[in-house]
Amino acid sequence: MKTYPIHPVSLKYLRAGHPWVTLDQFSKKFDEREKFIVAKNNTALLLHDPKHKQVRARLWSLKGNFAAQIQNFDKELKSRITTAIDKRTYLQEQRENYYLCFGESDFLPGLFIIKLKDRILIQYFSYFWPAYQKQIIAGLRERFKDIPNKNIWTQMRAGKQMPPQCLASDNKADEFVLKEFGVQYKIFLGNTYDHGLYTDMSAIRNNMLSFIGQSKRLLNLFSYTGAYSLFALEHGVQQVHSVDLSKKYLNWLEENLELNDFKGEHFTHCSSVQDKLKAFKQDNLKFDFIISDPPTSSSDGKKKTNALSNYSKELPLMYDILEKGGHLVVFLNTHQVSSKKFQQKIMDILKQHKLKLKQIKTYKLTDDCPTLKGFPEGNYLKGILLQKL
Repeated sequence: MKTYPIHPVSLKYLRAGHPWVTLDQFSKKFDEREKFIVAKNNTALLLHDPKHKQVRARLWSLKGNFAAQIQNFDKELKSRITTAIDKRTYLQEQRENYYLCFGESDFLPGLFIIKLKDRILIQYFSYFWPAYQKQIIAGLRERFKDIPNKNIWTQMRAGKQMPPQCLASDNKADEFVLKEFGVQYKIFLGNTYDHGLYTDMSAIRNNMLSFIGQSKRLLNLFSYTGAYSLFALEHGVQQVHSVDLSKKYLNWLEENLELNDFKGEHFTHCSSVQDKLKAFKQDNLKFDFIISDPPTSSSDGKKKTNALSNYSKELPLMYDILEKGGHLVVFLNTHQVSSKKFQQKIMDILKQHKLKLKQIKTYKLTDDCPTLKGFPEGNYLKGILLQKL
């Protein structure tokens, strides 16, 4: 069995829990024909990903008989999928939208599987996995025996953004409704990259209920299809405003509103966030809860913007329209900025602009989206809850 030297730093990180081997002087010499990479002296068994620009291999095992593990890979793959699913069965009582498998955290690096009502969406963040699609589906059918091909979708998320494709070739698009914490959402699979609801935000939404439920007027910035807006209305918030630059997603939000029977008022604003915040201030409209969940980077057709740097301009504007004692939660969605760095940046902005906001708590991925110790890249979603003094 051929073995390859691994960069000493990479090996150190693997042993500390980090599951990636990135492109370096050692990994670039891995034979592209190899599906598995065995580290020299049998120190690690890796899944090879030569097409990926950055992550060239992902950890499968650090001990044992690697030759036997390669031979029994299909069996172990099915076992890991079953274990991941079994850990999440309790979630189906409250929501029809949750991860069955969350990649590296379930020791299935680069493989993410979402349950969407009676559909399953398999997402590949590694080029390694499509060759094992039959085995993955066989593993899923250990738990979902009667699921037809028309309800199984796959999506390549590495490299170029691709829309999901159905296992049944004649099923090009699928539109349906699912329920999460009592709220109904329209989901769309096929012909578009996103399906309309961020599953990794689900548990965080629920964890914010004690704060959201106390508010009377809520502002949802970068609202997308309105998950936070709908969640707030479901839990009795009297007035909700949603702001997004995309008419497509705001129309989707309106369709979601029609699916539900809410008592509170809802207002949709198609605008840039900064422009709308200035308009709210001019109109003297204030909120007791503001949510800001921006895309990592975005463009209005004229210029690209960065979420973290934009907070320098947006936080003072949010502060101006936040009621005294009200809450403000800011999110960042990228693995390139650590939680510590994000918190420090927000605190620096507060100090610079003399904003009297106190940090109450932080949010991170949880429940069906666990984080892995030693793998900061997996902890990509982070939030900070602030209160106006």
